[in-house]
This record gives sequence, structure tokens and C-alpha cells, in this order.
Amino acid sequence: MSERVLGDYDHVEALAQKLQAVAAVSRHDRPDNREAWTLAHALSDMEEAFRAILDQHLPALVSGDGRPEEVEEVLEEIGEHLRHIQYHVRDSGFFGYLGE
Repeated sequence: MSERVLGDYDHVEALAQKLQAVAAVSRHDRPDNREAWTLAHALSDMEEAFRAILDQHLPALVSGDGRPEEVEEVLEEIGEHLRHIQYHVRDSGFFGYLGE
């Protein structure tokens, strides 16, 4: 299990500041919301979800005892992480086109 890239507020803030300078990102700003912060937060949450899938759930599928109930439970956990990722993709102005 590797250390998270966006594991703390300072890293998310630094990324948001970097993203704010990108015109393709800032053009999605709304009066009440800066897209750079939305993206930085989304990427942090997605990183956490991807790591859970890769570090916990896939190994559990491979090394588990193979009972159908266990496999189904792990698949459902993966599905919930994917749902969370999908939410962030749709919530983002920059990545919003992916939800079309």
C-alpha cells in the first residue's frame, strides 16, 4: 500500500492553486464555486477510492475463499467506490462531458 498523493489538505490546496491557473479548468468556475477546488477535492476522493479498490478489494477477490457471498460482498464494495467516483466525474465541470 503506497502513501496517498492527495492525502492531506495542504496537498489538495496546492493542487487547487495549480489547477486555478489552467484556463480550461477555471472557465468552469461559478460564482459560488471554483472548479479548481472541485477538481482537487474530487481527485483526492477518487484517489482514496481507487486505492481501496486496488489495495483491499481486488486482493480480497483473488485471495478470498471464493464463497459466492464473499465475492458478492466485495463486488458491492467495489461498486460503491465506483459510484462515488462517478459522482465526482458528473459533479465536475471539467470532467462533466464524461457523464454524457
